[in-house]
Amino acid sequence: MWRETLCVVVVWVIRRWLMQRGSLCLRRCGYDPTRAPLWLVTVTSYARWLVGGDIMYGVDSNLYVSVSRLYELMVSWKMQQLLLMHCLYEKLVGGLDGSMSQRDASLESIATILKNNPGAVSKFVELQNGRALRSVAALGAISNIVVDFTPNKSTIIQCGGIKELVHLTKSMDSSLRLNAVWSLRNMIFLADKMCKEAIFMELTASSVATLICDPEPSVQEQALALVRNFVDGCMDCVEFAFAENGIILDAVGRQLKKSPRIEIIIQGMYAVSNIASGNEFHKEAIMQMIFPQAESGPQSFLSQYLQSNDSRLRTSAAWIIVNLTAPASPGAFGRIAKLRNFGLVAQIKRMASDPCMDVKLRARVALGQIISFGDS
Repeated sequence: MWRETLCVVVVWVIRRWLMQRGSLCLRRCGYDPTRAPLWLVTVTSYARWLVGGDIMYGVDSNLYVSVSRLYELMVSWKMQQLLLMHCLYEKLVGGLDGSMSQRDASLESIATILKNNPGAVSKFVELQNGRALRSVAALGAISNIVVDFTPNKSTIIQCGGIKELVHLTKSMDSSLRLNAVWSLRNMIFLADKMCKEAIFMELTASSVATLICDPEPSVQEQALALVRNFVDGCMDCVEFAFAENGIILDAVGRQLKKSPRIEIIIQGMYAVSNIASGNEFHKEAIMQMIFPQAESGPQSFLSQYLQSNDSRLRTSAAWIIVNLTAPASPGAFGRIAKLRNFGLVAQIKRMASDPCMDVKLRARVALGQIISFGDS
């Protein structure tokens, strides 16, 4: 009997203890603790307990992973603010420098907080003057959350995060360079012109050209993907490739002619394809890149990639032909004549029966546009 009584007393004491510790936090966030469910009070108290001691830096990974599970309950924006207020954010960021289990748990928790939460994104970027961004794992979190969430992109720009990311693209650490460029690439994915201009002004054309020629192939690939996203969209966006006397376009052309890596070439080809969708000036610049006066047709990189064994390269090459031969373009007839003289129209005809569906569809679109001007 006395054991049952003791258990009841212990439970009552624990419940009172949790209520006392959690009530203050709830009040500070605008909650009425007398109306809050017990689980909410308990979680709030648990959060305070976690940040109150050294358990966050302990070796027990299970306890550390529990922080991530805690955030799965924090679906309320106010509750996320509650945890930020009690310094849990700083300790999560500190965990990015810990063991593998600590990094994984911290990254999972940070991603949960940052997702579609501009206030948390701002705090993350500004934390310790941008120190939080100087972690490969943290850059990965930023890279993931800016792909789809426009409010997060604006917040990062407003609180100076772009300046820090651009600074990291110049790091001697290739991993930091890679993830910084990757984050910028995702920042401008489907971004509006104003967002792109803000990032481009901070990054500069010369820096982009340098990254395209980076010693690390992985950085080269992401830099070309960055250019691909920059020139995607409205006609004005294509102008980014022609800044500073076309230094970016020249760097892209050099990579397409010399790089042995297919992944790098694919990103470069789609960047060229996006530029070729621009106005007459843009299309003619691509024609000059494809057919320099010193080169003949068979030596053209476009001719080479139209015959590639990799269907992704054939598809991207066909897209360039589609954009160069758009019937609405005043100079389309002249470009088609040049493509025919260099044997590329004959290649497109053969590709209309390509075993890859994507290649076949693009080739048939291009062929239909070419035939509309007369076939000979």
